Amino acid sequence: MPRGATTVGAVIGPNLFGPGEIIGKFLHLPHLTGPFVVTVVAQISAATMFYFGLKPDPLLLAKTLGDAKKLKPRLSIAGAIATLREHPRALYAVITIALSHMVMVSVMSMTPAHLEMNGATLSVVGFTISIHIAGMYAFSPLFGILADKIGKLQTVLVGQTIYIAALCFAGFGMDDHNLVLLGLFLLGLGWSASTVSASSLLSASLPTEEKSNVQGLSDTMMNLSGAFGGAISGVIMAALMFVGLNMAALVPVSIILGLSAIALLRSKPKQGETL
Repeated sequence: MPRGATTVGAVIGPNLFGPGEIIGKFLHLPHLTGPFVVTVVAQISAATMFYFGLKPDPLLLAKTLGDAKKLKPRLSIAGAIATLREHPRALYAVITIALSHMVMVSVMSMTPAHLEMNGATLSVVGFTISIHIAGMYAFSPLFGILADKIGKLQTVLVGQTIYIAALCFAGFGMDDHNLVLLGLFLLGLGWSASTVSASSLLSASLPTEEKSNVQGLSDTMMNLSGAFGGAISGVIMAALMFVGLNMAALVPVSIILGLSAIALLRSKPKQGETL
């Protein structure tokens, strides 16, 4: 349910530019502040619902459980790195998650600027980002099923193949809003396939007691990679245009493909086991 609500909100949100502008003018607020009014109302509504409807408080309930008091997660970056050294497939998963996120953020963050420079309206920009986000989240259950059916490493390869198609459509079709839209949708699909399957592989490759510690490091690397991709994407686009940015994004895709090939060659799954 939370994932579904997040997906709906993320898809609808970018399309609030138009209605939000009307709300902003009605309330005599600055230009484009209307969507923030909608967000504030939604947040207040959610907070009110949690405050009055969430009984008993899960945190207070957890404190009363004896087993919960015994849980003392070990938080150590050095420990997480040591664990990754002992489990190569987990290391591969962390790298895949980080680089896949970098690809997505670098292209996605510059798409609105590119579209606006090419005469697209805010409605077109909002719709494009909505379709992109739908690709990211709406099909994640299907990629989870696919990872179980054909293998996690194989699903990563599917995601990277989709990435290649996405970057080609968006890059070489940069003057066609429809091709950019298609590219952004595929970019979301590639991110979903790669992230879902690599996250599943990470969890399956680690001892239970080490999962939370390594997962924390993985999330950190993912966010830092996304921040780096977003930071350098503007510089790359300014120098090489939107097509150059998309072609540059093929570099981390190539790295993942190379690591995937090595991982497949080194993997020797037992009978009935999927990678």
